[in-house]
Amino acid sequence: GPEGVLYVGDSIEHYEATAQEVFDVTGAGDTFTAALAYGIYNNLEVQDAVIIANKMAGLAVSTTGTYVINPEDFNKAMEEIYEYINNRTPRVYREELMALL
Repeated sequence: GPEGVLYVGDSIEHYEATAQEVFDVTGAGDTFTAALAYGIYNNLEVQDAVIIANKMAGLAVSTTGTYVINPEDFNKAMEEIYEYINNRTPRVYREELMALL
């Protein structure tokens, strides 16, 4: 959604929304679900699948009407995603967070 995604599992992570502008939310949830399934099917960590799903849903809302991604845009988005995944800060695990409270 407009606030991004909150993942709660072994760690708690917030991923900000990736769309610069929202033109049409048609298919955003379907896109998120399909991209999440793509990541899980390809044996990615769930957190990484969530990052992919968040990015793809952001692309889906960035145009009017349903969004069909072409192979070039898909590859570019995946490169950006993997760069983000490889350079993000370490996860804060739930037990570490609870110890701080």
